[in-house]
Amino acid sequence: FFFQAEDGIRDTSVTGVQTCALPISTVVLLAGPGLVTGSVASTGGGGSGSSAPGTYTPRPGVLFNKPLTAGKRRIINDHILNTINSTPGGAKIRIMSWNVKSFPYRRALIAAHNRGVSVRVIMSNGLAKKQSKTSGDYWILRRALGAHQSKRPSDMTSWIRACVASCRGIRGIAHAKYYTFSNAGKASDIVMAGSANMTEVAAGNQWNDMFTVVGKQGLYDWFQKIFTEASKDKRANPPYQTYTVSPTMSAWTLPYLGSKATGDPVTKILKRVQCTGATGGTGINGKTSIRIGQTAILDARGVQIAKLLKSLYNQGCNIRLAYTVLGPDVTKIIKSGSGRGPVPAHQIAQDFDGDGKFDRYLHMKDMVISGHYGSRTDASFVYNGTQNWTEVSSLSDEVGFAFYSRPIAQKYSDWIDRLYLNPPPNPHPVTGDGGVDRLANGKLGGAYEKVQLN
Repeated sequence: FFFQAEDGIRDTSVTGVQTCALPISTVVLLAGPGLVTGSVASTGGGGSGSSAPGTYTPRPGVLFNKPLTAGKRRIINDHILNTINSTPGGAKIRIMSWNVKSFPYRRALIAAHNRGVSVRVIMSNGLAKKQSKTSGDYWILRRALGAHQSKRPSDMTSWIRACVASCRGIRGIAHAKYYTFSNAGKASDIVMAGSANMTEVAAGNQWNDMFTVVGKQGLYDWFQKIFTEASKDKRANPPYQTYTVSPTMSAWTLPYLGSKATGDPVTKILKRVQCTGATGGTGINGKTSIRIGQTAILDARGVQIAKLLKSLYNQGCNIRLAYTVLGPDVTKIIKSGSGRGPVPAHQIAQDFDGDGKFDRYLHMKDMVISGHYGSRTDASFVYNGTQNWTEVSSLSDEVGFAFYSRPIAQKYSDWIDRLYLNPPPNPHPVTGDGGVDRLANGKLGGAYEKVQLN
């Protein structure tokens, strides 16, 4: 049942460049059973005090937002918001997001807490410290969620916390993005994971994805375990863990440390690909296809992944790479004219205000393989989640899913193809290297100064 996707994601209309997200008062929310469209302020139990919960029932499947299209840019944010607003008193919300910077999210979480929901949130300490202690969302939530606690049992208290580095490791960052709800609307055991942080930038400035699973208690319980480990802000034992939901679905979490963390998770996948012999309607003309939507492929880890992609392309695989930034050494490999020529790759990034810096960019971290993978010649495999292809990601808190499913693979593949074939219009093309050669301490310079890789 988790193969079904939210309606509306295949709309092909693009209305042109929009320079910012719509004002809160004019945002139109997703309509669902028993839910009327309207502003964030007036929808589904999102007000203050002990307001009744809304009636939105989150549907399983994948969502992709469209930052260039007014009616589609908030599709992920509103999906999460409506679920928060429809969580009843006595239920539990557990969220981990690298950043929390959004008035609609803040208000919805406070309202949920006030109606008796246990709300717990984890984010990056570095980002929390940068926020104003009077007006920053982290600090406002910290004060609001700390109120009205005296009569709650210990498992129903609310809080927001921040991890110094990775929550379940010893280095890296708190980079995972997942949202779990014990109940919302008519659904229970709800798990969402994908590339979108709890920010407004995620809607208006980034292309993101979010996958929702409902009714899988074992998966929900596993995410509660991972969240509990993260809340302690110390190395988990072990940090790298996986959970098998079914033969066609599993979940994973980093840091990539522990006895089972051998090699690299992405290169291990790519090494199982064979470029010929795709059968059963998979691949393209008998050749295995690989579709990648990735924010960042950088440093020594990125080089190893790029070498594998170049080798697979030379062996005949049909590859399309949509990306935001490639490191200089990665760029040389991907764009090399040797063998079959450069690996087909398009940058999905846009400078819409003419300051020479990218303001809108791809933030997904997904890969789809269709064809000869492992022992199967008719495989449809999806690897989604929060992981950039960089060294720091291996040491950071990350989560995601792995699917063997043709319907899911088709949705991800179609979306990456659409981005690849229709890169966003760039009214102010960025010239030169764009700052890729000015990487310093993990931060990008030049045209990438505004890009939030995390």
